[in-house]
Amino acid sequence: MKYIPTINIHAAVEVVASASCSLSLLYLLTTGSIYRLIAPNSYIIALLWALTLLLLWSTIKASKNIFRKSYGSSYRNAILYGLCTLLLSPSIFHAQAFALPAEEPVDQVISITKEPVPTNDYKNIGDGIDDTHRHITLTSRNYYDTILKVSNHIEKYKGYTVSATGYISYHDKALQGNDFVLARDLMICCVADMSPFGLPTEYSSTTPLLEHTWYTMEGTIGTRNFHGVEQPYIVNSKITQADAIDGYIFPN
Repeated sequence: MKYIPTINIHAAVEVVASASCSLSLLYLLTTGSIYRLIAPNSYIIALLWALTLLLLWSTIKASKNIFRKSYGSSYRNAILYGLCTLLLSPSIFHAQAFALPAEEPVDQVISITKEPVPTNDYKNIGDGIDDTHRHITLTSRNYYDTILKVSNHIEKYKGYTVSATGYISYHDKALQGNDFVLARDLMICCVADMSPFGLPTEYSSTTPLLEHTWYTMEGTIGTRNFHGVEQPYIVNSKITQADAIDGYIFPN
């Protein structure tokens, strides 16, 4: 009697689960939606290697085991692949279109100097530091790196005017009165480490601003002493309500 191969259900389930995980990861990488979960350039090479190996593994599994009469007794691997796919699915089926941050036009940020802030594309602004006019323009692209630079060279940038857009945060325990941090969500590695990041700002009003509301801030860089360490602190600030900026900031 001629042998007619039959599909091994266990092996088929594992192949389908691993293929689903591979295709989910491939979709996230090709559409850029992977950046909902990790910062740009963070582990991308490793993810590409993982995707390649996973696709290769799925192909080998399918060719070798799918018609075997006996293939183990545990669905553990299939369950693990299924869980990975399930965890990735919110980013795949997210209803709102996704784009990387830092795309807001520069003219959203208002300068308090008399010289107009250039309205060219944000990529040409670089770190946003204009030494000639002693003015700093913070955008999504330079928000983290420029604040870090200012923090490391406070005396050099003390007295510079600064303009930025962010949301009100009171996460900084060193804040006094109704002072706030004009924050953006910072992702260093992945979504698990996302946290507010920005410049603490002096605010003398007796009425605190509502947390998580968005404002454009114009002010001057001063300093504060926190546990013996000088830190940048925005003084003489002027704020106006602003539209929220989608996305997060990340190190360049």
